[in-house]
Amino acid sequence: MPTGSEPGLIWRLAGPADIPHIVELLREFYADREELFEIPFDLASTVASVREILSTGVCVVGPTSCAGATFHPFIVNHGVRVAFVQFWYFREARELLIFDVLVDECKRLGATHVTAASHAPEFTIGRLYGRRGMEPKELHFMRAL
Repeated sequence: MPTGSEPGLIWRLAGPADIPHIVELLREFYADREELFEIPFDLASTVASVREILSTGVCVVGPTSCAGATFHPFIVNHGVRVAFVQFWYFREARELLIFDVLVDECKRLGATHVTAASHAPEFTIGRLYGRRGMEPKELHFMRAL
């Protein structure tokens, strides 16, 4: 598992004991985005989702960061295994590199491609994706039914 450029900054694969840490970080992340998605935060759902991602995908954690992805075959070519970044969050800028750690783990686990979201209205994190060779391919729209 890669280590950060600063002494003592280490990311590692997450396990069940990390669920409270991940859930707290996700609660913090979502607090600023609840209005955007118009979906209330639900603790039980978040715990269940993290548990599912841990068992079927991959999660990595740092001192104040977390990231997780699930794997799915591409709909028109099952020889392609896409890692869908379900979440990634960091409190401190020095932990932004957790995204790269997650992508490396996804590749190690057999992913051939990775996809990640950038949130409206600014889509600022998309610039980071671009610096990592990712290109916009699709824009998703959402509304309540």
